[in-house]
Amino acid sequence: MRTKSYAWLKDRSKEGNHKGLSAYLGNWGMIVFVGVTVFVGSAIAATFLIETITRLGLFLTAPDFQLLTGFSGVNWRTFIKLRNFYPDTRGVTWLHWGSYGLAFGVALYTMFKLRSRYGTLNRNQKGDSALATLEEISRTYTAVPEKKKEWDGLGGTLISRVKDTVFVDESTQNTAIIGTSRSGKGELLVFPMIDINSRASAKPNLVINDPKGELYTASYETLRKRGYRVEVLNILNPTEGRSYNPLELVKQAFEKGDYAEAQKRTKTLTFSLYNNPNAKEPFWDNSAQALVSAIILALCEEYYDADNYHPERITLKNVASFLSEMGSKNYSKDGGKTEVNALDEYFEGLPPTSVAKQQYATSNFAKVNTRGSIFSVASSKLEIFTGDAIAKLTSINSIDMTRVGFPKQIHLRTDIRLKGQDFEVLFYQKNQTQPFGKEIGRVEAVSGPTTQCGLLHLHFDYVLADGDRIQFVPRDNPDQAVTYSFQRVSKGHNQYGKEEFEDFAHMQWCEDVSEKERAIQSLEVLYITDSYAVFMVVPDYDSSMHVICSIFVRQIYQTLSQLATITRGQKLHRRVQFILDEFGNMPPIEGMDSMLTVCLGRNILFALVVQGYNQIDSLYGKDKATSIKDNCQNHLYIFTTNKETAKEISEKIGYRTIEIDSRSGKVLDLDSTRTTSVDRQPLLSENRLMQLQEGEMVVIRSIMRRDKKGRDIRPKAIFNTGKTRMKYRYQYLAEDFDTEKDRHELRIPSLHAELQLYLLQMDYEELQNPQRMRISTGQRNEIKMILDTVFLNGTISVFDRKNKNLSAEEIKGLIASFVLEQDKVDRDGNRLTVENIAYDIQNILKGKPLEYIDLDSLLEEEDFEEMDFDEQYIKPENKKQKIALGLRTET
Repeated sequence: MRTKSYAWLKDRSKEGNHKGLSAYLGNWGMIVFVGVTVFVGSAIAATFLIETITRLGLFLTAPDFQLLTGFSGVNWRTFIKLRNFYPDTRGVTWLHWGSYGLAFGVALYTMFKLRSRYGTLNRNQKGDSALATLEEISRTYTAVPEKKKEWDGLGGTLISRVKDTVFVDESTQNTAIIGTSRSGKGELLVFPMIDINSRASAKPNLVINDPKGELYTASYETLRKRGYRVEVLNILNPTEGRSYNPLELVKQAFEKGDYAEAQKRTKTLTFSLYNNPNAKEPFWDNSAQALVSAIILALCEEYYDADNYHPERITLKNVASFLSEMGSKNYSKDGGKTEVNALDEYFEGLPPTSVAKQQYATSNFAKVNTRGSIFSVASSKLEIFTGDAIAKLTSINSIDMTRVGFPKQIHLRTDIRLKGQDFEVLFYQKNQTQPFGKEIGRVEAVSGPTTQCGLLHLHFDYVLADGDRIQFVPRDNPDQAVTYSFQRVSKGHNQYGKEEFEDFAHMQWCEDVSEKERAIQSLEVLYITDSYAVFMVVPDYDSSMHVICSIFVRQIYQTLSQLATITRGQKLHRRVQFILDEFGNMPPIEGMDSMLTVCLGRNILFALVVQGYNQIDSLYGKDKATSIKDNCQNHLYIFTTNKETAKEISEKIGYRTIEIDSRSGKVLDLDSTRTTSVDRQPLLSENRLMQLQEGEMVVIRSIMRRDKKGRDIRPKAIFNTGKTRMKYRYQYLAEDFDTEKDRHELRIPSLHAELQLYLLQMDYEELQNPQRMRISTGQRNEIKMILDTVFLNGTISVFDRKNKNLSAEEIKGLIASFVLEQDKVDRDGNRLTVENIAYDIQNILKGKPLEYIDLDSLLEEEDFEEMDFDEQYIKPENKKQKIALGLRTET
């Protein structure tokens, strides 16, 4: 079987080296045989000569010459008897040894001449690569039934096959699949990869890019039968499938008060929209990216404000609308003397501490000579989000990306006083007193415009049964441990006969604790045993929509990677396999080269399906493309029409050393000179690679250096041909993956199909109101100090979104209903009144010195350690700390 698979290569090997008699004479076996023959023949001849001469001498010196013969002549037959061919019984003399040595020398000389004349010059000096044999393949990879049956493993990549067995690489490897259009990439590898992974006992989660929706339609029913939850991000038909707001991660970070993370996530998103590695003038794309990033952050600041809380309005449609409405509008100012742009004025009115204002400063939009071009570039990329169908799809979010890698999670919400405390989370089996598992987590403060609490968020990978218990033990106060009983809630059996459960388990207190004594406000335990398959269905006729999938892939990776860093082992509890069909047609994914460098350690694998290496070069530039290709440990080559791709594949496969014979001489001259030299020859040439037959495939496995038993091996390339030729889906998987199915047969629910977009519209008249209050962080903190000190129920929120030019009477009206907590005195020792306080708040808003209130004395008298300052939780004890909070250092 092995010989037939590579018979063509062995025939070629014979042609490239010795031919005819020369091949036999140069063979080491023949050389040794000739040497032994020469030595034995020479030794026998020398012995005969020595013995003959010795006997002749004895004969001639005998005293009775006539008596020896019986007559007077010489009988020469006496000297050629057989015994003369071996030494006399009297022993071997030095003459014999000398002759044997001479015979040995003659034999060596003859062997040397034969080797020099006919021996091979091939010392593998030009290359010693070879193709892997079927035996080597079977010793290295897991053998799996080609269809139907579940197999014990993690899933993986199809490498080779023979008869009804396929060989799968289960190791953590990234894969590049190379095949030009219509070469059968999906039929040969993509469908089989879905099949192999879904039949594994430890089923990985799948994230699949699916041009045209063929993969989703053909795979849905089989994946559901095998226990998968099948989700679809349907860009092809946006009114169906899951809802996906690309700004959701930015919103989550902003709501938690993590503005640095919000900025980073915003940059990641806008990179996918505007990055163009082939741009001749990147200034315009970079400026447009900065402008859109600033608008996204500005919307977050607007709608996460306590008095204007509308996070549902933070959508990419509103970002595009905001840019169009404000960026294109100019109006007169200062009695018609100055014309200003509405967008410039909006950002100019933001406080200096605004992250949106800082980002806007880098956009160059304020420069009149560049504004038009930047506006045009920024608007063009946002246009895809303005149509109603995509606007609905991207206005709400129903995809929880964390579940793709961590299907078992604990969300413990506590009182804010527990922030910073470590908890041991112990897992007990029913009726057992010793825990079988333990995790450790820390309560983090969550401070947003509407919430302020502690949150313990951790992941676990233990198997729980009904009645098992989870105990939360504060490390500092172990006697305050609380215990919950675990119970899954069944939803019944689905149409495929599999029992389904609610995502969140029912958790019951095991102790009788009164509500007032509970520091734990709520507990949610996410417990999902099903695997996920997420399909990104995109139209192959409109590449502008593909950017949504690029953003989606980056955000899933970013979310899972961040969670992995705070998880024991720093990797996902369930393997995630990205299968990015037509990766070469997806817009560049931000940080793709670095993602492939570190993703394997986090249990995240990528399979990149491209038509040729030139696609990666074009999308990411030469340097990043090289990094992407180098970090794909498996390269599965099907076919190409691109000569550069074929050349690169041929070089990766390697070279062997061959001998070349050449002759020289005159025309009609029977005598000619023959010379032999060595050269290198590719195992598979560029032309051969561009002429592969259907089903033939080459596998380059650069780091596969151990077999299944841990023995060292060379990572030889694999050429699947002959009996190892690959099968197409329709030849053996048509029953499980039927591409003739109509997607309309599938019921695809959607939350956004009936969404009324007008409910999410922004109030541009309010946004353009120049009288809106814009107070800085320092001003807010000063007012907080005063209200916290003087009033029982004072709150800064009454001033937000108000006219900054409030009069003292108007301010007095805002705080008139407040209840004085205690008497305070002004600078002259008189009791502070509401009028005094209102007047000094007005001074704060106008940036004037305070007349009645001494902030320094307030800092000395009051403990502001627990006060919710905008910047940080500190008690401002010195001038440096006051500056950090934006407070005045002198009045």
